[in-house]
Amino acid sequence: RAVVYTPPSDPFIGQTWCEYEVCIGGGVEATCDRASATVWVEAPLVEAPLIEEAPIVAMDDTFSVQSTPSSGTILNVLANDIADPLGQQYLIVTEITVPPAVGDCVITDDKRAVVYTPPSDPFIGQTWFEYEVCICGGVEAICDRASATVWVEAPLIESPIPELIKETGSNDSITVPPQPTPPSRPSTIVSNDSIVLLLDESAGEIASNDSLPANRRLGSPK
Repeated sequence: RAVVYTPPSDPFIGQTWCEYEVCIGGGVEATCDRASATVWVEAPLVEAPLIEEAPIVAMDDTFSVQSTPSSGTILNVLANDIADPLGQQYLIVTEITVPPAVGDCVITDDKRAVVYTPPSDPFIGQTWFEYEVCICGGVEAICDRASATVWVEAPLIESPIPELIKETGSNDSITVPPQPTPPSRPSTIVSNDSIVLLLDESAGEIASNDSLPANRRLGSPK
């Protein structure tokens, strides 16, 4: 009258299916038909100990996602939520109470996060959604709600890395014009040089017995 499904021993979270046949026995031949059954394997709920009151505070969140991922982005909305004194391991996301105006939001199979998927049409901007987080324990679950703001950003465009430009130089030839020869400086006659004068004594300008005083140059004023 029923089917028993046993999940594998290795941890598995996801979807599977099986096909079965159902018949009505009677007459010469049984009348049968077939159908398929889809099975969603979920993470086991961690039951909190029986408590009368457990303070829980769901804190608002802000996330930034790229506008291109078609598979969605996992948002860890429980990261900043408070559950004292039990701890966050007993928190689960139970419901998207207000869906986003742009894009889509679903709860992960383990109920520990939310997957946000931007719209297929290009969208750059801000949207938000509201979710409910609960602690399962006692007679009733203790829950709180918070909002998550999602900034959808343009995808990063990677510019190509330019190849290094190699400059190849050639040998240069430079012609240097000849430099002019600097003019020769006049010789200076010092006091210890000897001067030989060949003058006509009859001219009466310098007598043969005259001498040139020391520290005097020829032709310098007296």
